[in-house]
Amino acid sequence: LAMSTGMRQMELLGLKWSDIDWVKHTIRVERQLVRPEGKGVQFAPLKTKSGRRSIDISPRTIEALREHYNNQHLIKQSVGTKWQENDLIFTNSFGGPINPRNLLRDFKKLLQDAGLPPIRWHDLRHTAASIWLNQGIPVLVVSKRLGHSRPSITLDIYAHLIPNKQTELAEMIDELIGKHADDRNHLLPILESRFVSAEALDRLARSEDLGIALSALRNPNCRAETLVRIYRTHAYQDYFFQAVA
Repeated sequence: LAMSTGMRQMELLGLKWSDIDWVKHTIRVERQLVRPEGKGVQFAPLKTKSGRRSIDISPRTIEALREHYNNQHLIKQSVGTKWQENDLIFTNSFGGPINPRNLLRDFKKLLQDAGLPPIRWHDLRHTAASIWLNQGIPVLVVSKRLGHSRPSITLDIYAHLIPNKQTELAEMIDELIGKHADDRNHLLPILESRFVSAEALDRLARSEDLGIALSALRNPNCRAETLVRIYRTHAYQDYFFQAVA
C-alpha cells in the first residue's frame, strides 16, 4: 500500500477500515499516528488541508485489502476479549496501533530475508513518486496523491530523479507562467520552483504587481539584471525596501 499510494508511514498507520470506499476504489487519508514525547502513540489530524485527501486505488490493491481484512478477522477471533477494537487497517497483535519502531524493525528484517539492501521506509514513497513521474503522470496529479501543498514542492524534491525530463519541466513551467501571467493566485506558487527559467523571471519583473515581482526576485534563478528591472519598476513604493529586506 505504501508503494501503490505513496502515503507517509504515519498516514498508513492511522488508516481505518472506514476510510476505504470498496465500491469507488478509493481510500481517504484523514489522520496520522504521532508520538508525543513521553505519551506513547496516538492519533492526530493531518497538518495541512492538502494532506487530507482521497486516493484512487487499483482493483488489485482492493483485493489485497480484502484478504488482509479477512486475515485480521481470524486473528481477532483467536485473540478473543484481548482484542482492542480501533477499526485500524494495520494493527499490532491485539488490535492497537503499531509502534513505528517495531514496524521499522520488521521492515529491515523483510529486506534482509529478501536479500535486498537496507533502505529507509520513506524511500518507498520516493520510489513511488519517481515511478509515476517517469511514466509521464502529470506533476499536479502526483503532487495531490502525495499530499503536497503545491506542485512546486513535488518538482523540487523529485525532479532530480528524472533528469531526462528536466528540459520538459522547465518548458512546462514557462508555459504555465505564460498562461497564468495575470492570475497571481496561480502564478505565485509556480514561481517557487527552481525550474523557472531566468527568461521567464525577467518577463515577470515587468509586472506592476509587487507580489509577483518579489516572488520572481526570491527565485534562485533570478539574474542581476532582473533585480535591477524590479528595482526600477517598484522602488517608488514604500513597501518595496521593507519587503526586499
